[in-house]
Amino acid sequence: MFKKLIYYLKLMTLIITNMIKQFAYLSKLLLILSLSLVYANPDKININPLIINNLEESQSYRINFRLSNPIQCHNPHVLCNVVLEFTNPMPEEIRIDPCILEWRIDDWDITKYVIVTALEDFVDDGEREIIITTENLISNAVFYENFNPEDITIRTRSHPTGHCSSTGDPHLTTFDGYHYHFYGRGYVKMVHNENLEIQAITHGGRYSRNCAVAVREFNDLVIMDVCDGSFEITERISTTGENRPTIYSRGGNQYIVDFVSGIQVQAHIWGNNMNVYINIPGSYRGKVYGMCGNFDGNSGNENTQGYVINSYSSLPSEWKVNPSESLWTWEPTSIINDEQDTIENSFRCRYSRPLQHRPIISNANVEDITELIISTRQRNTDNLHSKNYTFVPASIVEELQESISEELARELCSNRIYFNTIAEKCIELGNVDLNIYMNNCVEDLILMGDEQYMDNAYNDMINMCELEIYRNLTNWIQSENSYIAPINIIRELCVDGCSRHGNCIDGVCICSEGYGGSNCMVNLNQEVEVNSIYPYSCDFNNPEECGNYVRINGNNYLNSTELTCIYKTYYGNYSQVWTEYAKYIGYSIVMCPTPMNNTIQSIMINIEISNNNSRSSDYYYESYDSYLNRINDNSVNFVWHDFCHICNELGVCDFRENMCYFENDNINSDMPFWMSQKCIRNGDVSYYNECKQCDPFKNRTNWSYNIESYMCQPKFRYREYNSRITENIYYNETIQLDVFNNLVPSDEYNITFDCDNNYDFVNINKHTGELTITGIFNYEERQDYEINLYIKDDNIIVDNVKLTIDIIDINEIPILSQNEYEFNVTYDLSQNRLYYDEMIISVIDPDIYADNILNWNKLTYSISNFRDLFSINPEEGLINVNRMEMIRYINEHIEQLQTRIIFDIIVRIRDGGNEIIETNVRINFISSSYDWIVNTSSAELTSEPKTIPVNITELTDTPYLVNNIQDYEPTDTPIETNNNTTNTTESVSTELLINLEDEILRQESQQIKKTDMSIIIVIIGSLFLVSIVFLSIYKYYIYNVNNENIDSNKNMIFNPIYIKKNINRPILENSTYETVIPNVSTLRNILSNYKWFKPSLNNYDCKNLLSNKGQGAFIISNYYGEANNYFMIIKNNNKLVKQDIMYDNTLGFCIYGVINPPYFKSIPDLVKYYSEPRKEFKFKLVDGLPKYDNAHLKSLTNRIINKKVIAHFRNKHYVTDGPTLPIKNRYKK
Repeated sequence: MFKKLIYYLKLMTLIITNMIKQFAYLSKLLLILSLSLVYANPDKININPLIINNLEESQSYRINFRLSNPIQCHNPHVLCNVVLEFTNPMPEEIRIDPCILEWRIDDWDITKYVIVTALEDFVDDGEREIIITTENLISNAVFYENFNPEDITIRTRSHPTGHCSSTGDPHLTTFDGYHYHFYGRGYVKMVHNENLEIQAITHGGRYSRNCAVAVREFNDLVIMDVCDGSFEITERISTTGENRPTIYSRGGNQYIVDFVSGIQVQAHIWGNNMNVYINIPGSYRGKVYGMCGNFDGNSGNENTQGYVINSYSSLPSEWKVNPSESLWTWEPTSIINDEQDTIENSFRCRYSRPLQHRPIISNANVEDITELIISTRQRNTDNLHSKNYTFVPASIVEELQESISEELARELCSNRIYFNTIAEKCIELGNVDLNIYMNNCVEDLILMGDEQYMDNAYNDMINMCELEIYRNLTNWIQSENSYIAPINIIRELCVDGCSRHGNCIDGVCICSEGYGGSNCMVNLNQEVEVNSIYPYSCDFNNPEECGNYVRINGNNYLNSTELTCIYKTYYGNYSQVWTEYAKYIGYSIVMCPTPMNNTIQSIMINIEISNNNSRSSDYYYESYDSYLNRINDNSVNFVWHDFCHICNELGVCDFRENMCYFENDNINSDMPFWMSQKCIRNGDVSYYNECKQCDPFKNRTNWSYNIESYMCQPKFRYREYNSRITENIYYNETIQLDVFNNLVPSDEYNITFDCDNNYDFVNINKHTGELTITGIFNYEERQDYEINLYIKDDNIIVDNVKLTIDIIDINEIPILSQNEYEFNVTYDLSQNRLYYDEMIISVIDPDIYADNILNWNKLTYSISNFRDLFSINPEEGLINVNRMEMIRYINEHIEQLQTRIIFDIIVRIRDGGNEIIETNVRINFISSSYDWIVNTSSAELTSEPKTIPVNITELTDTPYLVNNIQDYEPTDTPIETNNNTTNTTESVSTELLINLEDEILRQESQQIKKTDMSIIIVIIGSLFLVSIVFLSIYKYYIYNVNNENIDSNKNMIFNPIYIKKNINRPILENSTYETVIPNVSTLRNILSNYKWFKPSLNNYDCKNLLSNKGQGAFIISNYYGEANNYFMIIKNNNKLVKQDIMYDNTLGFCIYGVINPPYFKSIPDLVKYYSEPRKEFKFKLVDGLPKYDNAHLKSLTNRIINKKVIAHFRNKHYVTDGPTLPIKNRYKK
C-alpha cells in the first residue's frame, strides 16, 4: 500500500512539473507581447511644450522633458543612460540652457528641463520663428537608441527698446521721447528699478552738466567719474564668468558699460563733463521711473513739471538720491558665479556673445578694457584715497546771462548740424529730428559762448543716428537669409566727427597735419599733459594690494606703440631711470605698470608719459639734489611708503599718529625726513630687548618700556634674603630690598613693597623697601621664620621672595624649679633607723633642642660639702643619706641632739656647656622614738604579683588540610573522616543531552505531520491536493539540503537511557586493585597532553567544541573547583550525551551508571578501553575529534529521492568517512 502511494506521488510530481513548464512558457510569451507593445509606443520622451508662441525678447521659458519607460541595457558592461542634445540655429537670437540633458538608470523618471531665453538685440525685427532641433537620443538601451524626438518651435517677437540721453547743460530725452532741461546740481536717479539703478551727478557754475554716472544691475556696479577733472572707472563687479559686465573704450573719450541683459550706458567725456546715453531692453517697459521717465510709451506723463527744471529742489522727491541709496557707497552682497545654477545631470551650453552686443561704428576703435580696470586698485576699497564729494546742490537758481547773440549761435550751429553729409544721411533714416540738436546747440552757445559745446550737439546727433540705424530693421538691406546694416550710412559716421581736425572716410578719420588719434583729438605738436595719478602711494609691506597698474590722467595721449611710461627714482647715492610701455585707455587716461620696489625702504618714483619714446634703463651716481634737478615738472610722483606713513597726491608723506618712527642709519640724510625714518607699529617690541615697545602715546621717536610683560616686570635682586640672629640678645637690623631687571631701568617702575604682617618684629617701608627686624628671640620657642616679601604694581603682586630668619642657639644656664630646698629626716637611735621621703633637686635646662653632640641640656649633679654623709645621683639629682655614716655621726654628736640637727648642703649643677649653678639644700634631722613608723622606701614586697588572665583571641582560621579531594566538603559543618569507608563524592550526574537538531530539522518535523495529514486527504480522494503537498515536500527537501547547517544552535537534552542513580558501592575487601590516590596537579598535567581533555568547561563550551564533530567524538573535562571528578561528553546520533566519570580512592576511575563497571588507574586507560565496543557501555569512543557529522549526512541520504539532488550534495564535498553509524529512523515516532 505504501509503495503504491509513493508511486502515485511521483506521478503527480511529473504532471505538476510539466504544468509549471507550460506556465513559464506562457509567461515569457506574455512578456514578449508586452515589450513589443511598449517598443511600438512612439512617445518615448514627453516634451512639454513643443511650441512656444510670443516669446518676447529678454523673456525666458521652461521646457520639460520626461522619459516614458525605465532604461534597460542588455550588456551590463556598458554605460546605461540616455542623452538628448539640442542644436540652436540662431544663438544670437535664442539661448538654450543647458544644451544637453542626461538620464541615468536610477533617475529615468525624473523630469528634466531646459530654459529658453529670447536675447535682446536692440533691433526692431518683428516676429521670428526658430526651430530648435532635438537630435537622436544617444543610449545603449535598445528602447531609446537612436530615437528622434520632435523638434521644438519657438516664435519670438521684438519690442521697443528704451533710449534716454542727458547731454550738455544737460538736455534730457526720456525713453518715451520727451525733451526737457535740468539746471540743478546734485545726485539724481536717472533710472530706478528693483534690479536696475542708474544714478548721475550734475555739477557746474553757471549751469549744470553731468560729471559722473553709476549703473548697477543686480549685484554688479560700474562707476564712470570725471567730476574732479580726472576720469576714472570704478568697478564693484561680483559676477564671474561670461555673464560679467563688460567695459569698452571707444576712440579716445567714449566709454561703454555693457550688461548681458541688454542694458548699456555710454559716457562721452569732454573736459570734466560727460554726456550720458542709456539703453535698456523692453523687459523693463513700464517698470522704471526717474529722470529718464517711466517707459510706458506715453511722453505726456513723465512728471517733469515743465520744460525747464531750474533747481535740484524742484525735482520730484523720488528722483533725488538719499545718502543711504547712493551707489557711490554701495557694496555688493556676495560673489555670484554665473555657472552655479547648472541643472543636475546636464551640460551647460556656453553662450559666447560677440565683442559688441550691438553693432558699433568701427570695431577697430573699440577695445575691451574690463580686465585692465579690474586689475587696478579701486578707490572704493581705499578709504584714505576715496573721493570726497563736497558738492552741495544749489537751492537758488542762478541768473543766466547771454554770452553770444542768438543770431551768431544759430549760424554756427547750422553749419555744424545741418550743412554736412552726415546730417543728410541721418535725415534719410526718417526718425531723426535734427531740430532737437540744433536747438540744444544754440542754447548752449548762448549760455557758455564756447564753441566746444557745438561738438556735444553734433555727437548727440551722431549717437541718435547710430541708434536708429541698428534698432530699425527697415534701414537694413535684406539679403537671402539675413539683413545687412546700411554701409552707405555707417561709413560716414566717425567717432566725434573727427573732432573737426580731419575727414571721415569709410568710417575712419583721416586727420589733418599735426593731429592724430582715432578721432584726431591729439595735437602732435604738443607734449602730453600729466595731471594726476592713482593710486599715488602704496605700502611696500603689502605690494599685492597696489594692483598691477597705476592710472595716469592728463591730456593729449596718443594710442600708439610708442606710448611710454618713464620712471625715475633715487636710493642711496644712485638714481635710476627706466621705461615701460603704457596701456592706452583714452585721450586723457593711460595705465602704467605699477613700478616695483626692490628694497624694503620708502622710496619715491617719478613718472612721465611720452607719446614717442623707446624703452631704456640707466643708473646715475649723483646727489639727491642733482636728481631733483632732473625731474620734469610735467610728471607725477608715486610713493612706496612704510606702514606708518600717510601720503598725499604730491608725494609728501607724514607719520600716522598711532605709529612710532626712529632714525634709520641706512638712509641718505639728504633725502626727505619721512623717508629717513624707520616705522614701528604700535605695540611692536625691539629685536634686541623684548621690554622695549613702541607706544606712540608715550614717545613716538624712541622706545618705551613695557613693564606688563612677565619678563619685563620688576624682580627682587636676590631670590632669597637671610638673617641670622643670636637668641636672647636684642637685635636691630635693616635690610634694603633692591629691585632689578637687566632689560628695564629701575626708574621706569612705580611699585610698592609689602610683606606678611604676621610678626610684630618685622616692619617694611612700602616705598623705599627698607625692612627692619627688631626684638629678642628664643631658640627654644622657634628656631626659624619664613616671611614672604612682595613687589606690587597697582596692588597686584608681580614678584615675591622669602626672608628666612635663622635663630642661633646658645647654651643657657639651667633653671632651678625653686630657689631653696628643705627636707626633713627622722632618726631613731633606739632602732638605728632613718626615715625620710624622696629628696630630689628639680632643675630645668632651657636648651631643650640641643643636639646630641653638644649635649647642652645634659645636667650633672654634685655635692660640694658633707660628701661623707650625703650623696647625690649625678644624673637624676636624687639626694641620699649615707645611713651608716650618718648614724655614726649622730652617735658621735649625741649630746647635741637635744636640738635639731641642720645640714646646709651646696648642690652644684653643671650642664653640657659647662654652665654651673649652685643651690643650698637644708636637711633637718629630727629625733624620734616612734618605732611603729615603717619606712616605705625600704619595705620589701612579700606578696606574689597578681596574675591577670589573658583571653586568647583567634586571629586567623587555619585552613583545613586534606589528603585528597574527597575529604573536602565546602559546607559549614565540620569535616568527618572515616578510614574504613570510601568517601565517594556524590555528584549530580545529570546526563545532559545536547540536541543538535537545528531550526530547519524542527520545521521538517512539523512538515512531516502536514505530510501525514496530506496522505489522509489523498486516501479520502483529493488527488489534486496530494500532488500539491508532495510538490511542497519535494521543494522543502531541496531547500533543507541546501541550507542545512550542523553548526546551528544545539540545545542540551537529557539522555533517557541513563538516569542517575545513587550507588553506594562498598570497598571490596579482596580487591586486586591497589590503592589509587593520584596527585591532582600531576594528573591534570598528564591529561593536558590529550586533545580530548578540556579543563573546566561549561555546557556552552561543550556545545561549540562538538557541534561539528563526527560520530563517537568526545571530550573529557573536570567539574569546576573539584579535583578527580570528571565528566565526558560524547557525540552520538547528532546528540551530545553527558556521562560522569567516578573516582574511588581504592579502585580508581569508572564510568558512572555502568553495571559492574571496570575500574582503571587513569583516565587514558579508561578511554583506551572504551575505544572498542563494550557490552556494558553503549557508546564507542573515537579519538582525535573527527570532523563532519556523518550521522546527519546519512539521515539526509536516506531521504533523498532525486538523483540530481544526490549529485548536488556530492558536489558539496561532504566527507563520509568515519565509523559505522547506527541506523536512525526519523519516522519511528
